[in-house]
Amino acid sequence: MLNFLHALEVRDEQAVAPWLEALERTPTATSRPRSYAERDLGSVPAHRFFVEFDNVDEISRLIKNSKEQVWLLGTTLSMHVPYLEEPLRRAISEGRNVRIMLIRPGGAAMQMSVLRAGPDGLGMQEQEERLSTSLAILRRLATLGTRLEVRLIDYLAPYTLYGYDPGLEEGMIEMRLGSFHGQHHLRPTFRIERMRDPAWFEYFYEQFVSMWTVAEPYDLEVEGSALRARAQ
Repeated sequence: MLNFLHALEVRDEQAVAPWLEALERTPTATSRPRSYAERDLGSVPAHRFFVEFDNVDEISRLIKNSKEQVWLLGTTLSMHVPYLEEPLRRAISEGRNVRIMLIRPGGAAMQMSVLRAGPDGLGMQEQEERLSTSLAILRRLATLGTRLEVRLIDYLAPYTLYGYDPGLEEGMIEMRLGSFHGQHHLRPTFRIERMRDPAWFEYFYEQFVSMWTVAEPYDLEVEGSALRARAQ
């Protein structure tokens, strides 16, 4: 963990301490390879691990019940941010930290997202308009205080991610795998828990942190037009 933090240039003792405390709360799994399993590959039907839909009502409930922090990672999250505005408002108002990471407009990630959507999916202009709408809602939420952070990254992650109190023992991370030219709403979705799945939880936890570190902080006070002009 210390090597990982040093790679992220986190060296201040006060900044490092919360990471080490969270690590101490995690059941030890370092003596076993990350790919360990209690079964042979393929012995359990995939339908017992994956579901096809993410339940937005369940996401809303978990955000409302979070104690410390919420993570959201997606392309534009245009189907989620409007619906989740109220639970996000509540989380921010009650002092919980919210980190949201979306793709950067006008970059390679947006082009790849258009390719992934296919000829029947949303084009570049439509996706950028949806991103702009999500950012407008987030700018509105930012007026509630400083607990909301938004970053943009020129990388198309292979999944959408929702994290609920990822630094606590009861932390959970839910992911939806991306689809290529498929039915967007039918995507393999699964959840991991810190206590139950410590090795894989650490992997996806570090993946989010790594992306967050290189992503560009989004100034929640700028207008969408200024952002688009800067991306051109």
